[in-house]
Amino acid sequence: MKLIRVFLLIQAIGLGAFGLLMFLKPELSIGFLEATEMSSSGFYEIRSIYGGTSLGGAALLFAGFLKAEMIRPALYFQLAYTGGYAVVRIAALPLDGIPSKLFWPFIGLEFATVFLTIYCLRYLNMRQSPDRQGI
Repeated sequence: MKLIRVFLLIQAIGLGAFGLLMFLKPELSIGFLEATEMSSSGFYEIRSIYGGTSLGGAALLFAGFLKAEMIRPALYFQLAYTGGYAVVRIAALPLDGIPSKLFWPFIGLEFATVFLTIYCLRYLNMRQSPDRQGI
């Protein structure tokens, strides 16, 4: 259980840092996304979508670190959020082709996070099953 909480803390710090960066410096996303230019509306969207959603998610992950009853909701959020990115990246391959090499570390991190989150959820389910409690 302690390792799951450490995992949630690491995820909260990473997602929170990313969210804060995208909120404060959305112009950094231009080079990364290989966009040639972006309007103020584009920066507004980067701030709200990447910044706001990531900061909100980080708060939920941190709540999972702090409170035992929030561990499972935090893990399910992590699975849906990161799993959504991972699945859509695969689905986008026929539409957009192979992304630049810059994206591969992020893709690897997303899939590793999904698998670790599934492992954590399975561990919690096994630990709380009636067979394990002697019922």
